[in-house]
Amino acid sequence: MSQLHLSEAVVQRRIVAMLLKSRVLFAAVPNGGKRDVVEAAQLKRAGVRAGVPDLLIFDKPPNFPGHCGAALELKRAGKKPTPKQEKWLADLKILGWLSGYAAGLPAAVAWLEAAGYLTPHAPAPAPAAASCRGRSVASRLLPVGPLAATILSPMPAPTPGKCAAAPVAPSPVRHDP
Repeated sequence: MSQLHLSEAVVQRRIVAMLLKSRVLFAAVPNGGKRDVVEAAQLKRAGVRAGVPDLLIFDKPPNFPGHCGAALELKRAGKKPTPKQEKWLADLKILGWLSGYAAGLPAAVAWLEAAGYLTPHAPAPAPAAASCRGRSVASRLLPVGPLAATILSPMPAPTPGKCAAAPVAPSPVRHDP
């Protein structure tokens, strides 16, 4: 199966494998999937929110240290975020997060490389082959969608009361499998 035809679930599993190897603190948000009415109501009461990005990375992006963390919405190649997903990405950007979406595996790898979470040009097709421990600066910002120019552009420091109000040391805690 070519990388252009990978399902969103396969793209996410491969990206998660790379992030685990890079030892960044992140979480996947399991919002997708079909649910019956009762389960959907229970999840809503428990705080599940529609549109939350697929991946939340809590380490500051190495190439964008003025941001609190990163939020990435993953899509199958050729797909775009829903209006609710776009709203979450915009709101997180206002709060000081680097946020964006990537349509397909190559775009997701390029976005994470540009942010500094993955070594540029790491092999993407097989998670076992990916080398993601380095944190070198990406030599360029690769566009990953129509919002790329604004998503990856520098932004002013968050206002007081937001995440950057107090200095935060890198987390010594890592969640390895």
